Amino acid sequence: MKNLTSQIHAFGKALMMPISVIAAAGIFLGLAAAMQNPAVTGDAFAHMQVPQLIIGFIRKVAAALFANLPVFFAVASAIGLAKAEKATAAFAAIIGYIALNVGISATLAAKGLTAATTTPEALQQAGMDQTTAMMTSAEYIEMLGIFTYNMSVLGGVIAGLMTVVLHNRFYTQQLPTAISFFGGRRFVPIVTILVLPLIGVLLALIWPTIGAGIAG
Repeated sequence: MKNLTSQIHAFGKALMMPISVIAAAGIFLGLAAAMQNPAVTGDAFAHMQVPQLIIGFIRKVAAALFANLPVFFAVASAIGLAKAEKATAAFAAIIGYIALNVGISATLAAKGLTAATTTPEALQQAGMDQTTAMMTSAEYIEMLGIFTYNMSVLGGVIAGLMTVVLHNRFYTQQLPTAISFFGGRRFVPIVTILVLPLIGVLLALIWPTIGAGIAG
């Protein structure tokens, strides 16, 4: 019980890192949006080219941080719960998150679901009304160039937790002499590449039910 409590505490502490990024990015995004609003700063400032270029750049950086939050949560989850070799766990978590989404994407493709077939326009042509088509299309997203379910930060947390389970089990794994180079911490990314796509396939099969529960 004490060990479980300490793990929960470590997990919560680790999640404070990406949460702090959310807070900082949100502040910058809000300030930048306000400074680009003529109703706040006046028309003269809104038409000053150099300041508006700088502010627009800040908005793009903040928006990029929000768009990639699942990756940050995957890394933070792995760092927080790794018993040792935390840098290896963080590296493997990124690989794990990508591999997880590849598994999901492959499963969606097998169902005939792609970025092209899930646009609101394509769904309306398939017979959905406009509102349903827009809601259905929002269930999917391209993350790091991979078409996948829009799981937001939960997808990152799942990838991070699955990766850290593998990491804690295999970071001391010794292999036969002929392939000993791939043992120890080097074995963690390898086993992650093998396992996380399979978890992605399983997750793709059950996510519609999970997503419906969250929406409900």
